[in-house]
Amino acid sequence: MTLYTRRGDAGLTDLANGHRVPKDDTRVEAYGTLDELTAALGVARSLCQATSGGDDTPRAALGERLFVIQRQLTFLSGYLATPGADFAQTRLGADALNELEADIDKAEVLTGPLRAFVMPGANTLEAALHLARTVCRRAERRVQSLSREDAIDPAAIAYLNRLSDWLFAQARAALQTP
Repeated sequence: MTLYTRRGDAGLTDLANGHRVPKDDTRVEAYGTLDELTAALGVARSLCQATSGGDDTPRAALGERLFVIQRQLTFLSGYLATPGADFAQTRLGADALNELEADIDKAEVLTGPLRAFVMPGANTLEAALHLARTVCRRAERRVQSLSREDAIDPAAIAYLNRLSDWLFAQARAALQTP
């Protein structure tokens, strides 16, 4: 079996239900941006592995959390790629939001209140988390656009909104932890 199929050469792609749509369809833009976000989180996760001194360090824990979020985004992508899908299948209910919020609260204790504009780039992990945050914000906008065309559970947008806040908090915390 070969990696290429040539099915997309004419500018169309398949949704999960088999329907063919243009590659720049709003739905494809939404789940495609989640794919970008998952890759950006992979960069940040690899930096956690490269810089952690062991399995019990804050960076190792962040790397594990990033992996969980990547999996959550995979479920969310599947939901978006399937018109009429049940959002409950994503497992991104109130518990997922509560976990993100609890992590944000912990990071804010570590970093203190924000006192100035943040310019990404103080270290590689912090910069990678900020890049992921900006991709997350774009994903949120794409899903919002899709929600004007098709029924999208508002919890999907809430999850992405909270995730971008989480990434901001983790980027700030990355400057505080070895």
